[in-house]
Amino acid sequence: MKSFKMNVSDSNVSRIIRLNYPYATNIEQLNMGELSRVYTFKAGDSEYVAHFRLTSESLKKAKMIYERFGDTLPIPEVLDVGELDGIHFMFSQKANGKPITSFDGTTQASILQHLATVYSDIVKTEIDHTFGWISPSGQATYDTWSEALESFFVEEDHGFHANWKQLFDGQILEKQAFDDGYTKMMELSTYAPQKSYLVHGDFHLGNMLSDGQLVTGIVDWEMSMQGDFVFDLAGLHFWAPELNFPEKMKAAWNKQGIDIPHFHERLYATLLFKATDGLRFYAKQENMEAYQFIKNKLYQLLNEL
Repeated sequence: MKSFKMNVSDSNVSRIIRLNYPYATNIEQLNMGELSRVYTFKAGDSEYVAHFRLTSESLKKAKMIYERFGDTLPIPEVLDVGELDGIHFMFSQKANGKPITSFDGTTQASILQHLATVYSDIVKTEIDHTFGWISPSGQATYDTWSEALESFFVEEDHGFHANWKQLFDGQILEKQAFDDGYTKMMELSTYAPQKSYLVHGDFHLGNMLSDGQLVTGIVDWEMSMQGDFVFDLAGLHFWAPELNFPEKMKAAWNKQGIDIPHFHERLYATLLFKATDGLRFYAKQENMEAYQFIKNKLYQLLNEL
């Protein structure tokens, strides 16, 4: 199985951290993220998080997201983004708490009550009406959500998924399975609203920090976009369906007299995006076990429609 994490030595990590924080101690790597190397450390009375990547775009984007929305959303403060010897880095304050995945099921269910409030705040965040990836300058590109979803699968000659259709010629990615998911996703994407919303893009419990009662931080905004807010509901539901968070949010909205048009179709459009994109990712990673899990989930979703 391939790893996509940046290959950077602990000595280089320590060097970069201490060039910026000379008295840093307790430098420890976190097992999170598919592309970044992530570390925590202490300096004085404060705790920090350091991200290391091969490119700067996603780190600059995370900094921009904090600067635009950090006053109203629980986003840890991004302090600096820089580069040294081809290694791109970002330093941020460490939020109080730990990932919600670290808590037992009963505690998670309790935390979800506050998560619903935080999620509602994300949905209410004012942005413009374009769709797609948010650039480091804060811009999105497309006029509709369907165009944005379609753009994620356009084959290009650069970036993480450069020339990705060559994966069909390998031993893992099956064109029929991909096409089944992609076709239905695009069909259902037409039910999305014409208004766009702020979307975290990687909304799962591992990217949510809590003190056991409240959500203290939503981290890893590198995949943020503007689009259908149901995308984040689908992201959480895809990996933790036992929480039934989409239906809980829908029930809460109904109590407030808020109708969410075509909720079912929009939810499944974005669930199918997660599955279809997952096929491509795990085929590239040559992770057959994960690929088969995602393929089974894809057909389960299609059978539920």
